[in-house]
Amino acid sequence: MDIIQTDRLVLRRQTTKDAEFILNLMNDPEWIRYIGDRGVQTHEEACDYIQTGAIAMYHEHGFGLYLTELKEDRIPIGICGLV
Repeated sequence: MDIIQTDRLVLRRQTTKDAEFILNLMNDPEWIRYIGDRGVQTHEEACDYIQTGAIAMYHEHGFGLYLTELKEDRIPIGICGLV
């Protein structure tokens, strides 16, 4: 479900299908340096992180962190939103 679209980007709700991207993102050295280590080391932990984090926030508050993708290719490039 797309939340916001610009000329170049799409923000949409995260799903457990995004686990591989989230796993790679959370283990990027720059993520760890500037955001912090979230202890997500496996695909299963990434799924759990999405379910107990973003998806739970959508249900509880109606908003949260959204997956950010390049609009043309739908390639994920990050996450952003409200917490």
